[in-house]
Amino acid sequence: MQSSELSSSLNKDAKKLAKSNCGILLWAVWICRLLIGGTFILSGIVKLDDLWGTVFKIEDYLSVWNWDIPRTIVMMSALALSMFEFTAGILILTGCYRRIIAWLSLLFMVAMLALTLYIWVYDPVSDCGCFGDFIVLSNSTTFFKNVVLASLSVFLLKFNCRCASLFKAPIQWMVVVSAVFYSIIVALIGYNVQPMLDFRPYKVGTPLVHDFDNGASAVRFIYEKDGEEQAFNIDDLPDEADGWTFVEREDVTVDGESNLTVYDPVLGDDVTAEYLEGADSLLILVLPEPERADLSYTYLINELYDAIINRGGEMIALLATSDKGIARWKDHSMADYPCLKVEDTSLKQLSRGVMSMVWVSNDTIRWKRSVSSLTMNEVEPIVNGSSSMVSLAVDGPGMFKSATLVLVLFLLTLYLLQTIILRFWRSICRKKI
Repeated sequence: MQSSELSSSLNKDAKKLAKSNCGILLWAVWICRLLIGGTFILSGIVKLDDLWGTVFKIEDYLSVWNWDIPRTIVMMSALALSMFEFTAGILILTGCYRRIIAWLSLLFMVAMLALTLYIWVYDPVSDCGCFGDFIVLSNSTTFFKNVVLASLSVFLLKFNCRCASLFKAPIQWMVVVSAVFYSIIVALIGYNVQPMLDFRPYKVGTPLVHDFDNGASAVRFIYEKDGEEQAFNIDDLPDEADGWTFVEREDVTVDGESNLTVYDPVLGDDVTAEYLEGADSLLILVLPEPERADLSYTYLINELYDAIINRGGEMIALLATSDKGIARWKDHSMADYPCLKVEDTSLKQLSRGVMSMVWVSNDTIRWKRSVSSLTMNEVEPIVNGSSSMVSLAVDGPGMFKSATLVLVLFLLTLYLLQTIILRFWRSICRKKI
């Protein structure tokens, strides 16, 4: 009897220990899903929201490797990468397609490990672009972040199937479709209008020209001597007689805020204060890549120019091109507004797209729109005076919240319906038995 009781007691203890270990494992799997899935979702959504930024970052890599790939292919690659990250994050977080998604996440992280190791060692770009402009990580931090994610992916590959999914297998395809559909909506708005969430210096509601503390210059000048480059402010430029050679000038970034610097294309003078400061109503045409601009929109642009001039406002064009490029644009577009020169990186920070409009009122950015997103039905009321420039504003954050809320409510409804149907089916089965 004693032997039997001892054996029974040992079996109970073993079951309790096994149950305890199983509970710990389940918690570990869910934490792993949360960390990997959350990172994938964040990385994917900021890339989808600012698809232009993702395109520019990919082109930075391609230029380092001297690969000349058409913009259309780069754009489709950026969209595919962003959609994969976001959709994979949703599937990992909800436990859908447990085995295949664990394999895909591990393979993806292995590829990212190789890439980030390369940029850490050789430093071809200053930021990998993993989280767009939302979070900028150093190359070393990015690599070690991927080491952690890759390690978690290995754990997930081994134990993911031991933990149930939030959604049963027959309806998991609906989770994929909803994530893909959401990705397309966010990407289309970000690419064709403007990013709904703006993490760059020139957000709607902020000053167009930022103030600098401690008298820091808005421009710094790069000089070279004995093969080494050094930056100088305008007040302490070096003497070229001492062997210094001028290389370039660039905009300054202070505490994450860039200052937009505008130059006269003929004289080369800094005319920022003259054109950007103190304007009650200023419409800015932004052309970071004038050679890619669609001239069919010049009629709409000129209509907006007439409208804002008639209202007592002003309009200028900021172009990142040579003097010949500016002359070519003025000739082809029949522009009566001033065309000024700005460094291309600053223009890409100001607004996204090949051609875009920025409206500034009382020195504050009020709205941004890609020119291709504007229609004559929107512009005509402004031209005839029945509407104001404010009518062209788009509530990006509001649209983002609405789209995200729809996705969350859909997944929550799907989960609740699944739970109700399963309970109803089980109750019927019990009655039959």
